[in-house]
Amino acid sequence: MTWLFSIRTKLFVLVFTAFVALVTILYWQIGAKSQAVSDSAINRSLTQSSTILDTRISSRFIFIKELANGIARDGRVLPLVAEQASLTLQDLSLEYTAVYDFDVLFFMNAQGDILARADQEDAIGINLAGRSSLFDNALNGQLSTGFIASQGKLMQTVAAPVFDNTAKDLVKGVVVIAYELSRDTAKEIVALTQSQIGFFTFTRNSQGIIDGIEPSYMSDDALSQTKMGYFAKRPQAYEAILESASDDLRLSFLLEDSLQHSVFRRINSKDGNPLGFVVAMRSADELQRPFKEIQQELLTIGAIGIVLASLLALLMAIGISRPIIRLVELTQQIQNGFYPDDPHDKLGNKSGKKSGKDEIALLNNALLTMSKSLKEKAQYEAYLAELADEIQSDSTHTLKDVKDFDRTIVQAKDSKDGQTIEQADRTIAQRYRLVSELGTGTMGVVYLAQDIDLDEKVALKVMQKEFFEDIEGLNVKEEIKLARKITHRNIVRTFDFGSSEKEIYITMEYVQGYDLVSLIKKKGALDINIGVAIMKQICSAMIAAHQMGIIHRDLKPGNMIINRQGILKIMDFGLAMQVKAPVLDDDPDGTAAIDQTQKNTPIMGTPRYMAPEQFKVGAVLDERTDIYAMGVIMFTIFNGKPPFSAANFHQLAYKHSHEAVPELTDRLGELPQELRAIIHKAMEKEPVERFQTVREMLGSLDGVACA
Repeated sequence: MTWLFSIRTKLFVLVFTAFVALVTILYWQIGAKSQAVSDSAINRSLTQSSTILDTRISSRFIFIKELANGIARDGRVLPLVAEQASLTLQDLSLEYTAVYDFDVLFFMNAQGDILARADQEDAIGINLAGRSSLFDNALNGQLSTGFIASQGKLMQTVAAPVFDNTAKDLVKGVVVIAYELSRDTAKEIVALTQSQIGFFTFTRNSQGIIDGIEPSYMSDDALSQTKMGYFAKRPQAYEAILESASDDLRLSFLLEDSLQHSVFRRINSKDGNPLGFVVAMRSADELQRPFKEIQQELLTIGAIGIVLASLLALLMAIGISRPIIRLVELTQQIQNGFYPDDPHDKLGNKSGKKSGKDEIALLNNALLTMSKSLKEKAQYEAYLAELADEIQSDSTHTLKDVKDFDRTIVQAKDSKDGQTIEQADRTIAQRYRLVSELGTGTMGVVYLAQDIDLDEKVALKVMQKEFFEDIEGLNVKEEIKLARKITHRNIVRTFDFGSSEKEIYITMEYVQGYDLVSLIKKKGALDINIGVAIMKQICSAMIAAHQMGIIHRDLKPGNMIINRQGILKIMDFGLAMQVKAPVLDDDPDGTAAIDQTQKNTPIMGTPRYMAPEQFKVGAVLDERTDIYAMGVIMFTIFNGKPPFSAANFHQLAYKHSHEAVPELTDRLGELPQELRAIIHKAMEKEPVERFQTVREMLGSLDGVACA
């Protein structure tokens, strides 16, 4: 069941889910957009319908009033109305109707009796006085407009008074003209707004109470029947129109499962009595139909896309996860102590070319670097462990048999240039039980001692006090202070300081192993991988020291011991010097100055490994002095012996200061050019030409391609 939680499954689910989510979001957005578009279009359409209807009614009333005034002023009308010549007026009304296509035209006398009506002869003789202010206003001499309902039709009506020729304010009769709110008006609105238009009149019972509606005209016949069925089943729908405080009312309702948005315009008589209404409707489904079709197409395409996305997700999951899985496999192999020779093939890169610059490639490169480092470390440790017993049996780890120019020298106050003082007396410390002598140096003897109080082994360095009294610039307490400032796995730890009447001693970490001198003496020039690994450890240690502002001044293979795990440790900070303030958080570059002139600094160090400036009294020393010594050590590691040899101190000083670095002999054919370049740069005569920091030197070593 682990496949359920594998990265390949997770990637597949992620890509598949993302695609499905994309289709879902698009589907939802199209639906939301269609709703917003339809709502906006419907609102705009219904508003335009209402506006167009108002405009149409207003313009129609103007037209009808002009016609009515024209007929009222016709010279034939006044005498006929005055004489109440109904038959002649009936003929005249038919003539006018034929010419102007009136829906209603009739004449009344001054008392309100209908004298003639072209569309309804049986209406002749009916008195309309007092029935509607529309007619009463005209009988009182005012041009009057309004709506009437006639024969189930809504009519725009104008009543114009007919005045006497002599008495201008005397009303002799009234001419009434009406046009139906007709299909022409509806068609105009439909063409401009795409709304469906309907005209409806209210029906009344014998008591004059509204009891229903009937269509006057509907732009869509099928919709007319549907809507009539809707109102027949739901009388509350038209009752809402009757009860509305406004003549305009917005309503939405379902007609055969189709949502209709409507605006109702109630039509009232001149006296405010409801006669009927005009409705403009717009179907939301009709507007959303294109979007629905797009949604349907999207679902179809989405279904096909999901199938393709499944394949794509699978391919992407396999493609992305393959290098990750290979990296995991490679990591597990490294964890198990196996370091592949060609990690690119492990990542599935058949061409063997380096991968790109994405995160996988960066992880790959980091893993390869780690694999390389671990492999070098494993080889290095195995190599040194193999040599440990052999070297241990062949070496006494003393410095008694080394040449003078491999010993540390210090210049006494009264000595001439090049004269040295050596002390090599053995003494017994009061607190420690001495087990065996580990080595003898210029300033004292180092013993393996048993700390009785703590019951543990330590290295104990015993020195004569009188030696320090004769040497300017040496202070054993300063050595302790400087050495204890540095804590690093590649530097021997200094524990404590003590003294008696004649002796001074220092307790240090005891490292069971062999010094670098013994390794080079036994093996000669070292293998490139081993040598580079050793130099990287030296660099790491000196970076820590230099960050504390401390230079060693006596770096040499004899001051470097290697334990059975292959860890190199630098010891003997007897000549160490504080040259600048430690690197602090607020001074990351370590540029803060320290109050130390170095004007009276004596000549100190080991001649074979000393920088040119160390041979000059009062020369200014800094970390580049140690870098020169590291260059000499590196030359010695890959050559089997130091670069310069001489019969005396002065000749050796001249060679370090003036002669070019010799070419490596034993390893010339296989030593990489970049490694030789590092050695030459570290051993430049002028400090400004060398590596300026050990970190810079370490960076160059990291770039060396080892076999």
